[in-house]
Amino acid sequence: MSLVHPSTPVLHQLDLANDWLCLYSDLLEAGYDTLKERLHTDGLSETEAQRLTDCCWSNLTDRLYVVIEPTLMAHYLLAEPDLIGDAPADKWLAFATLLKDDTVKDYFEQHYPLLGQRIKQETAQWVVHCHKLVKRFFADSNVLARTLYGTANALRLSSIETNLGDKHQGASVSIVTLEDGKKMVYIPRERPLHPHFNALCTWLDKALRVGLRQPLLVEGSGYCWMEFIPHTSCSKEEQVDQFYKRLGVYLAILYTLEATDFHYENLIACGEYPVLIDVETFFHPFMPFEHGDSRHTLYNSVLKTGLLPTGFTHDGHQRADLSGLSNPAGHQGFAPTLQFQLSRSGLIKGIRQANKLAGGSNNPLLNGSTVSFSVSHAQALKEGFTEAYHFLLTNKGAYLEQVQAFKNDAIRLLFRPTVAYAHLLKEGLHPDYLKQSEQADRLLDNLDLVADDYPECVAFLEAEKSDLKQRNVPYFHATADSLDVWHNGQLLAEGFFHQSGYRTAVEKISHLSQADLDRQCWIIDMSLGTLGIKPANSLQRQTTDTVSVGESHDALTDEPSATDTWLDKAIMLADGIMETMHEEKDAAAWMVYRPSNLDASHYVLTPASYDLYSGMPGELLFFSYLGQLSGKSRYTDLAYKAWLELSRRLEHETCLRNLGLFGGWGGLVYMCALLYKQKRDSRWLEESFRLLDKTKPCAWAVKEKSHGLVNGSAGFMLACLAMYKVSKENRFLQVAEKMGGLLLRAAMQTEKHIRWSGHSKQPLAGLSHGSSGFALAFGRLYHATGTKRYKEVVKKILNYEQYLFDPVRQNWPDLRDFILEQEGGQPAFPTAWSHGAPGIGLTRLELLKCGVRCQAVQNDLDIALNTCMQEGFNDGYSLCFGRFGNLELLLNHADFTGDPVSKSTCLTLADKQLKEGLTQQFLFQGGGLRSPGLMNGVTGIAYQCLRLHDSTVVPSILTAAV
Repeated sequence: MSLVHPSTPVLHQLDLANDWLCLYSDLLEAGYDTLKERLHTDGLSETEAQRLTDCCWSNLTDRLYVVIEPTLMAHYLLAEPDLIGDAPADKWLAFATLLKDDTVKDYFEQHYPLLGQRIKQETAQWVVHCHKLVKRFFADSNVLARTLYGTANALRLSSIETNLGDKHQGASVSIVTLEDGKKMVYIPRERPLHPHFNALCTWLDKALRVGLRQPLLVEGSGYCWMEFIPHTSCSKEEQVDQFYKRLGVYLAILYTLEATDFHYENLIACGEYPVLIDVETFFHPFMPFEHGDSRHTLYNSVLKTGLLPTGFTHDGHQRADLSGLSNPAGHQGFAPTLQFQLSRSGLIKGIRQANKLAGGSNNPLLNGSTVSFSVSHAQALKEGFTEAYHFLLTNKGAYLEQVQAFKNDAIRLLFRPTVAYAHLLKEGLHPDYLKQSEQADRLLDNLDLVADDYPECVAFLEAEKSDLKQRNVPYFHATADSLDVWHNGQLLAEGFFHQSGYRTAVEKISHLSQADLDRQCWIIDMSLGTLGIKPANSLQRQTTDTVSVGESHDALTDEPSATDTWLDKAIMLADGIMETMHEEKDAAAWMVYRPSNLDASHYVLTPASYDLYSGMPGELLFFSYLGQLSGKSRYTDLAYKAWLELSRRLEHETCLRNLGLFGGWGGLVYMCALLYKQKRDSRWLEESFRLLDKTKPCAWAVKEKSHGLVNGSAGFMLACLAMYKVSKENRFLQVAEKMGGLLLRAAMQTEKHIRWSGHSKQPLAGLSHGSSGFALAFGRLYHATGTKRYKEVVKKILNYEQYLFDPVRQNWPDLRDFILEQEGGQPAFPTAWSHGAPGIGLTRLELLKCGVRCQAVQNDLDIALNTCMQEGFNDGYSLCFGRFGNLELLLNHADFTGDPVSKSTCLTLADKQLKEGLTQQFLFQGGGLRSPGLMNGVTGIAYQCLRLHDSTVVPSILTAAV
């Protein structure tokens, strides 16, 4: 595949591209003559051999424009001030004239020897590829005419387009156009999976009668021809729905056959028929260096196929969606490389940026226009998936017999995203990497970086480099039911895999079930949420038992009775959460839906990770307390399985990049503190010590830019203080004090105020990222040490927060940069745990418990309580941004005062919020989807139900209590 659309070289845009050919004219002329001579030797007339060579010639020059442009343009820009001419075109002509000078040719050959090698490689590969293609075309002409076009007439070749997709072993997928305009696709390798896939679809379609279309295929030895599938339009909306229903059927097949890589370039919308065109990554085995994230979540779900969007992000920025449902045209690619741009005035400039992605042919058209994905399309997709899944479920034996045909087929292996190879190939054309082979080798040595974390990768690193040096995208393959890795026809690594992809698919088919269908439908809903499609009852299709898919065992749809206790309500929610999880005997894992940026404008569907915010620790704690309070072992067992999976992942952790309580390592230390107190098992204390050794938090804190509770040192301080409180191990107190000192060193201090910047330009109020989070950390440090200096620090922090208080709004402002930008420079006044009165009120309560008692603290608490009651139960349900987070202030205050009236008010209000939430199916921000997750999902609501049941046993995570 080729995910990045190559921009038209400036050389080509100037219509002067041939002027540079003189630099390597000998190589190019020799290549032209060699191809013509080979075709003539094969029996073609000299005239016909020359015609067909001319048909292929532009493919070579187009490819070589890309190779030479960076070096040539760099030298043009250096020479531009001294070139004769006023207009840019005159200067280019002057430069092109210089290129004909033998001295200039010698300069390029001496200074950029690898550039000449690249030209020679590309030319030689072009000769071989085009010769084989033309020779095979004539050899297969009669069978191609009969099979693809149903005619006995001779086929006459008109043009050849070779630079399609990635180049493997010097050859790429090509399109042959005949004189009558008809087209066919040439694939320079065998596709044994394809005929078996066509047969499987024919078998399935006899039962489902949905009308699946497969491309016709003509097989050769080491190559094949495929019917050209055009991107054509539907004429009726019903046809668009049928397109998505058929795509849902394909989704079920791809899911059960462990297929992957069906992104937008591997699907064509031919009217109402989706056609899969790159069938080579079925039975893709689990890689030995892939750990829990992939194995138990994404790789055990429909997401593995690549057809569905996930909203994954890269370096904190939204990534273009490349799924089979996407339309990424015009979106930025992934890695910036050296680019040259030609302005309207004719000026050329070099910049480093990512290419823009090309659109695909995967989206259905209606009367010639692209159709936006809608709720009805989501219905049709799920309907097709459900019907196909049910048929395969009820006909497992017959399905497994069909699957046996694939057992000895060759499959492609993807060790890395191919965009990584494309980036290295593009970057390798920078002039700096064309001077000496040592420099080019150092660029490719970046591939070795994975070996430190995943030593298994050593098996294929040298093979990758060998291909890339030939300007080929590496191609690895295996037999579907084999453990071995092959590369370019040679055995590379024997017994590399623990289990073959074929065996994994057989196991998956054997374990198909209604519960798995419900889970996959839930994941489909979550995935489509990244496109803004909200699940509703209309999205739930009937199963063969007339039970709504996704609701057949869905505890979240059942409203609790008036006699249910808060523990009963927690169990009801827990059972719904468990339906979304993947469980094995020694592991439990699940997907979560969470915001990927600060303003929560973009959400991602991703495996639950290490963070407390929406990761595994939240569910682990919830199910551990639920097991304790309910006495039901299935919850305790689930928590233990989750820990086993989490601990395995921590051995290979590469994702946690901050110290915070909810976003980083602090959450893991805090989890251990709670479990140590609950179970009195020394393993949790030992694990906390290992975390300290692994993170070296004080060294990390010196370099961090965000210092607050969620993502920074303040959160890690609170975690250490929690573990110190339950264990009395001085090391945790010492770390907390050191981090307190580092925080004060990083603070902005005046005589009256202490505040921290970093999260935004202006220091913030509030608990999650602002002053209250720091005040809570230093208040706990004061309580643990009795050092009065920390009490004074707290007061100065509160002075700044009180300075920001708005008496008219009776609330504290949200001054985050993006909020000010959205609001035209004005702050917002949210009422949530994260920002605003509820979180600030909680901090004041905790400070009173810590012995920081003064009238200002009490006044802030009274204001926060009043504002929370008036404005805190209108939006959302989550702990971070919504009603169940705000309930914590009322519950905590009632427990602190011991006032039965306050407690009764809190419980009544909580019951109302739960009933309303169940009615709305807990429509969270970011697409209105239910999801596990402590701070932004159903798990947080369920945890608060346990708090409402018995707050003496279940501590307040929102205040980092133990």
